[in-house]
Amino acid sequence: MRSLKTELIFILLGVLISIVYIFYPTPFMMTLFVFVAHPLFIFAMISFLLEVKKDLKDKEVL
Repeated sequence: MRSLKTELIFILLGVLISIVYIFYPTPFMMTLFVFVAHPLFIFAMISFLLEVKKDLKDKEVL
């Protein structure tokens, strides 16, 4: 399995934006939360699942 650094960075950025939004709920932070943090989470999850599927196929589990 390849290194998941990209997914880790995207998750950390999404969590950071979410935490800042919780403590400072301004309209700008809400915009970042909705239009940046959520897509980062979604991209990281999909990328991770695709990597797991690829790894399972390589090991002939699927």
